[in-house]
Amino acid sequence: LLLFLYQLPHGFDWERIASIPEHVNWSLFLPVVAWNFSGFDSAGHIVEEVADPGKTFVGALIWTSVAGLLTYIPPIMVGASAAGLKHLPWSKWGNGFWITVGNAVGGKHIGAIVMLGGGLSTFGLMTTLLATTSRSLAGIGTLNAFPTPISRWLARYNHYTNTPVNAIIVNTTITSILAVMLTFDVLVALDSVLYSIRLILILLCFLKLRFHWPSLKRPYRAPVKGALPTITLAMVPLLVSVFLMSVGMMQSEKTLMATIITVFGVAGASSILVRFWRTEGFEGRLEEIEQDHELSHHNYQIHHGLRI
Repeated sequence: LLLFLYQLPHGFDWERIASIPEHVNWSLFLPVVAWNFSGFDSAGHIVEEVADPGKTFVGALIWTSVAGLLTYIPPIMVGASAAGLKHLPWSKWGNGFWITVGNAVGGKHIGAIVMLGGGLSTFGLMTTLLATTSRSLAGIGTLNAFPTPISRWLARYNHYTNTPVNAIIVNTTITSILAVMLTFDVLVALDSVLYSIRLILILLCFLKLRFHWPSLKRPYRAPVKGALPTITLAMVPLLVSVFLMSVGMMQSEKTLMATIITVFGVAGASSILVRFWRTEGFEGRLEEIEQDHELSHHNYQIHHGLRI
């Protein structure tokens, strides 16, 4: 927004803003766009710590989406319109380019502010993702999905900060190793593929739970009723996820091989774990709420095969 305010008196080059480069690497471009707007579901890992999540989550998602658009669109408009960058080809827009935009619009002091803001933003994003996604890993430990000593160690929370410290350590270690071994392009594409697979599984679980256990306790319940609206709500993001997964896998041979190794490796390890160590399932149970007449009738129809 600071860059936008500096450029505002000079106007914007709408022709350049609306132009499309001759050569676009769509297999990289689309995963990067999706990656920039992914991760909102990570807030679900702390749903038990949020008051009235059915209302709070929806409002937070709306305002976060607006903030995300304001973060990306105005700087792009400024970079495309800045007088000192008009003749710079799109191919020169690379890592750290916003500092160049800041220097072109407001001088070195604005470039320094952009660099500082980018560093703080990256640090905040990293710590937020580590804190939220690590709770998912700790939750898997709570279900005793891993061998018992490992599960208990991962599920352990710090008494003072109420955070899963051990799960954060594991998450940080794996993230650091991948960041050192792989390039940014491969990381983004791989992240997009794995994230799409994760969303596909989540959406399939959503349909399974909604149709087979509609009376489960839910911190947040999707505001749809009936089979067709529910399927429609799930199918739109599901199809988008399948498309992004396919595009991301085709980005490069490294991405394709990394995806195949990761998916089949995790699937193989999970199969061995379930077959030999967790033959009776995991710990935990499904807890249902007292049903009203309409919901009881809905369950009766499902049980007798009258509805999907």
